[in-house]
Amino acid sequence: MTLTPGSTLSHYTILGPLGAGAMGEVYRARDTKLGREVAIKVLPEHFADDEERLKRFEREAKTLASLNHPNVAQIHGVDQVGETCFLVLELVPGESLEERLKRGPLPLDEALEVCKQIAEGLEAAHEAGVIHRDLKPANVRLTPDGKAKVLDFGLAKPANEGQRGSSTDSVLSTEAGRLLGTPTYMAPEQARGKPIDKRVDIWAFGCVLYECLTAQRAFGGESMSDVLAAVIEHEPDWTKLPLATPARVREILRRCLAKEARLRLRDIGEARVALIDAHGSAGAEAPPHERVATRRPWLPVIALAFGLALGVGLGAALLRRASPDSAERPNVTRVSVPIPNTDVIAPAVGVVALALSPDGRTLAYCAQRDGQIQLFLRPLGEREARVVPGSKNAHNPFFSPDGQWVAFFAGERLKKASVRGGDPLELCRSTANRGGVWLQDGSIVISPSMAGALYRLPASGGELEPITELDPARHERTHRWPSALPGGEWVLFVAGTTDQVANYDHAVVCAVSLETRERRDVFTGAGMAKYSPSGHLILGRPGALFAASFDPTTLAVRGSEIPVVTGVASIPASGAVQYDVSRDGTLAYLPEVPGSELRELVWL
Repeated sequence: MTLTPGSTLSHYTILGPLGAGAMGEVYRARDTKLGREVAIKVLPEHFADDEERLKRFEREAKTLASLNHPNVAQIHGVDQVGETCFLVLELVPGESLEERLKRGPLPLDEALEVCKQIAEGLEAAHEAGVIHRDLKPANVRLTPDGKAKVLDFGLAKPANEGQRGSSTDSVLSTEAGRLLGTPTYMAPEQARGKPIDKRVDIWAFGCVLYECLTAQRAFGGESMSDVLAAVIEHEPDWTKLPLATPARVREILRRCLAKEARLRLRDIGEARVALIDAHGSAGAEAPPHERVATRRPWLPVIALAFGLALGVGLGAALLRRASPDSAERPNVTRVSVPIPNTDVIAPAVGVVALALSPDGRTLAYCAQRDGQIQLFLRPLGEREARVVPGSKNAHNPFFSPDGQWVAFFAGERLKKASVRGGDPLELCRSTANRGGVWLQDGSIVISPSMAGALYRLPASGGELEPITELDPARHERTHRWPSALPGGEWVLFVAGTTDQVANYDHAVVCAVSLETRERRDVFTGAGMAKYSPSGHLILGRPGALFAASFDPTTLAVRGSEIPVVTGVASIPASGAVQYDVSRDGTLAYLPEVPGSELRELVWL
């Protein structure tokens, strides 16, 4: 049954669709009795025709409703209007884990934390006698405050045989009514149609953990039969795991993904404890940059001696602190990393001198050494920065989505260089540029001149394709400082009415669709803007950063902006503000130190 906005089910008013799948359609709705928004899941019509199945379903839903666990999306009720059976579910904000993984793997610490929370939710359900049967990234929601919530516990009941599709992600069932689940995440015993127990959830958990670390499925194929064959016969490609993956985590993955159920972990609680231990040991064996704040008390002294700091906010703590909706005041860690006495960070007029890798672990910065500006890479796990060959007069650096390349402008050219070393490659001509961004689809968007529109080109180099047009009705002279939004469709940029964008009050943060070239205004009054995975838009103004709650789907700023950091180096003439934010929420910025040479990098 398809519902339209404005229609009602009992005392629930439908506001709009949220999604659809083999087990029904989901809608955002308003509970008119309690005055809250909920999710309504309309179940397949055959539920109403099978009284026994409906009774079993209601019993399981009641069990889940009693859980009240922070990592389980709650069921508020089960109801029926005429022939329509539906669930009333907690409306969980944020994005699904599946959506997040489209942007790449999670950093190791974040992956362990997210999967630990998933395990906690599964453990609570298993103790209540409930098996999920269809755990996958699409059924895990990541909230803006860092919670992982598992959706659809026990809801994926058997579908009719006639509903089977050819998709490798369709939901299957046996004739006997035992759920097989989603092929890419189901256990071998499910694939063979054998009886199942909670160990099918442990297998699926292993698939989810593997995908969090690699952004690739543990078992895949071009067809459903290929997927099923891989599940039953093949092993995941263990070489895809990050080199830093702890041995304890590798062991847990192999135990979760044992083909024979009797060799698998007996309880998801074992995985939860193992991830806690692995997370702790990762911290104990952390690279030097993760220990520096507590083991190197001399760093602040060096920072005073050299008089420069570049700040980085770990885990989006500053942005969570800035949120008016959050009562939390998480601790903020500030770490200083000195650069050699021979180097001076000196941003040229109109350019940005730093960039942060997507995983938040490598800084690229432009500094002057022996009278020559060059690009340096400073991995946080290493003691020294290294110069990028062929980067004379480099400026405005930015990383590839996988962090393996750094692009920069030099000598009226856009270039890219491997972070592992080697000479840079030229991509295109670019004069007095105003920023660039490397997108997930393998293309690059740049502002190649001081005055003009945005252009797009392949990351391998090639012709420039315009993606924006200056609006003469607005007296626009420049589109600059492009940055990416999650999902890959929209790119943020700043539109100014003069070549210099000196008047921040009239600069407009806009978004352009890469598919349709549709353009929307997002915010007025900022020289630069970047999206943070904390669910905020970071707004750069002279000497300060602000944050505003932001929905990247609707492109809507919600509420007023909140101050985040003051004393940030900026170049008002061009709108440039010296900061960057990584995909894990780490914030980097260059502090403003009037009258001083800048010789210190600081993580905040």
